[in-house]
Amino acid sequence: MKKFLLTCMMSFGLGLMAQTTVTIGAGATASDAYDNGNPIYRSSGTSTYHYSKSVQLLTAADLSGATVPSGSTINSIAYYKASAFNVSGSNAWTLNVYLKNSSATALASGTSWDTMTAGATLFYTATINSSNNFPAAAGWVTLTNNTSNTFNYAGNAIEVYIDWVPSGTLTSPYTGGEFTWQYDSSSTAQAMGTSNSSAIPGSTTSFSTLSRRYQTQLKFTSTPCTGTPNPGNTLSSGSAACAGPYNTTLSLQNSVAGSGITYQWYLNGSPVSGATSPTLNATITAASTYYCAVTCTGSGMTANSTPVNLVAPSNGISSFPWNENFDSMSSVGTNILPSCWLSVGGGSSNTEQYTTATSAGNSYNDPRSAPNYVTIYYPYSNAATLWTPKFYLTAGQSYDFSFYYVGDGLSGWQGDVLVNNNQNATGATGLNTFVTSTQTTTGGSNSTNYTKVKVTYVPTTTGNYTFGVKTLAVTSAPYYMGFDDFNVMITPSCTEPNAISVSNITSAGALVSWTAPSNAPAGGYDLYYSTSNTAPTTPNFTGLTGISKQLSNLTAASTYYVWVRSRCSTTTQSIWSGPATFSTLCTAASLPYVQDFESVTTPALPNCTQVQNAGNGNVWTTADAPTDSPGFTTKVLKYAYNSSSAANTWFYTQGLNLTGGVQYTITYKYGNNSTTYVEKLKVAYGTSPLASAMTNTIADYPSINDKTAHSVSVNFTPATSGIYYFGFNAYSDADQYYLYVDDISINTASALAVSEISGTKNTIKVYPNPFSEVLNISDASDVKNVLITDVAGRLVKTISNPSSELHLGELKQGMYLVTLEMKDGSKQTIKTIKK
Repeated sequence: MKKFLLTCMMSFGLGLMAQTTVTIGAGATASDAYDNGNPIYRSSGTSTYHYSKSVQLLTAADLSGATVPSGSTINSIAYYKASAFNVSGSNAWTLNVYLKNSSATALASGTSWDTMTAGATLFYTATINSSNNFPAAAGWVTLTNNTSNTFNYAGNAIEVYIDWVPSGTLTSPYTGGEFTWQYDSSSTAQAMGTSNSSAIPGSTTSFSTLSRRYQTQLKFTSTPCTGTPNPGNTLSSGSAACAGPYNTTLSLQNSVAGSGITYQWYLNGSPVSGATSPTLNATITAASTYYCAVTCTGSGMTANSTPVNLVAPSNGISSFPWNENFDSMSSVGTNILPSCWLSVGGGSSNTEQYTTATSAGNSYNDPRSAPNYVTIYYPYSNAATLWTPKFYLTAGQSYDFSFYYVGDGLSGWQGDVLVNNNQNATGATGLNTFVTSTQTTTGGSNSTNYTKVKVTYVPTTTGNYTFGVKTLAVTSAPYYMGFDDFNVMITPSCTEPNAISVSNITSAGALVSWTAPSNAPAGGYDLYYSTSNTAPTTPNFTGLTGISKQLSNLTAASTYYVWVRSRCSTTTQSIWSGPATFSTLCTAASLPYVQDFESVTTPALPNCTQVQNAGNGNVWTTADAPTDSPGFTTKVLKYAYNSSSAANTWFYTQGLNLTGGVQYTITYKYGNNSTTYVEKLKVAYGTSPLASAMTNTIADYPSINDKTAHSVSVNFTPATSGIYYFGFNAYSDADQYYLYVDDISINTASALAVSEISGTKNTIKVYPNPFSEVLNISDASDVKNVLITDVAGRLVKTISNPSSELHLGELKQGMYLVTLEMKDGSKQTIKTIKK
């Protein structure tokens, strides 16, 4: 009798501890076989990448949503293999699976495999071969605990570590084919891994991360719940950060241990139909209070979670004008947009959606792009829509929505402006087409031609609305479009001016002009200028009556941005038009003027120098010194050939203040890199940095073809005093090669005299003059000491028993006196210039 009762009790206990199987995820997508992060990596039957390590994360939300109670013993874990292949022939792998309780909500690369698996439970280990193989067809690969190690779920997250290592000698084909696995997309990284053709050490820290959760099946055993549940607080994942209804996931602070737990959610005191899971997804349209009643069926005890009060949705932006130029964003990159903006659709990859970028990496040379803008890349056959934040608009009121865009110069784009009240492309109302498939968007690879789009919208009902910009590439030709300076404002009674231009630029001033709108503003115009490309604030000038304004007291050699708007009345204004940008001229440089191009970052030009393209060829840039034309220093001015157009480009120095009737000397180097092709160079000077002003020819070299750096020194005398610019004109024929200029120096003729003698006769020469790094002595055999003195009379360097080469690279640019103390007691002093 006692034996019978014991048997009954054991049977009853086993019944209470029955195994339960749950599936986490729908497995909506099959992975690519090349994805590191797949539970097991096999890209093909013949791939030699035999080693893989992967990590899978089941979050607390995943497990509670599947009603896996805390304290459960995990019996098996399975992944759904979407491909119909397994291990072939005599090949074999060792498969080790580890489980670990965790509090993680996402995975991140950077920690070693050994560190991550420390404290994990070896859950499954086996040799996978022809006799212990995976299913040959697509289906679940079930890994049942086969070690003496019991893994109990602690109520938070579970990390799964899978190590796949070849066992013995493998022969191709290694498997029947690739391994792919079913997964669902995730908002955070729930998978990561790495693979290789050689053993992956435990010290490995670099893993590819994937925002996906692989479809998982768990079999577990749980003990019955006891006593009163303690669900704790009700947690909410969402808030009213953006206007309008918002989504939230409701969950419980504490996981309730044991089986036999039931859940019922309540909204404002009433049960929510069908809400019987540990979590609840809810859309909040009004102020709401949620809690969950948790019942242990074994004890019959119920406890409610502490309620959470969710605020009502907020109204959209209602303060106008509203602007967004993306410049205040602290981070940019793929899928990064300002708060409450949304990019929808756009193809199969993230880069085919709208995203914020920095002007440092764009191809749009326009002040509107700096420092940030929004771009879209090639949404071919997949329309992508950029939605603004929500705006609270009043029925019957007229609103203007505007932005600027620029294309890559290739045809095939089309696009619309949309308006909607739910930030969703479905049912959106089109306002206008801003670019068509037959239009080549203005500008090329370095476009400065942003185009403004403005639409007017009058809502029929008061409420929240969003504006959308939808684009589509209907051919495979176009790549990029850029967008910037979005604006929403109440339609003013007048419109903004356009065609801002800047002329008569000097070192301290400029003339700003613009075109008046068709309805001239009653209050004139406001003008704002700044050295920073930020949105206008308080205008510098208000109520201007004309269509131009002379700016003065500007800083020389500075870049300015200028905006103009119409003043409709004393209280209302139009949107700003602009910015236009210009740079003030440099002030005249003092002599000696030295330009050796060494301090510039190629291909940029030195400060206060300019280029002018008077033809259709290329322009001068700076470049590293050529290796095929000896005699140049580290960096040079370079003209690169154009295969179809002849050169006609000028390089201009900074302006120099010269005195009429005084003789000056200019020195420079020039050369080319071919003995076959002939390059041409003209050197001249004039009173402005324009080709038409270069009326004073210094030299003309119509036949340069010896691959040699030529050093030139020419004296000249300007007729009148003034500021002069020196120009170097490349005018080679089309399809030639390279032309170089270097080491430009200008000074009074006396200051560049070869030597001045004190004491004995001038028997020794120093060269070159000017010099860069090394100053040579023609005969150093009788020189006892060399004294280097600056123009202030300070002795800066002494060299005893010098060689014929004086290495003076550490000296700053400027003029120096080089005194040679001879062994016979005489001295010789020479003026030199360090470039």
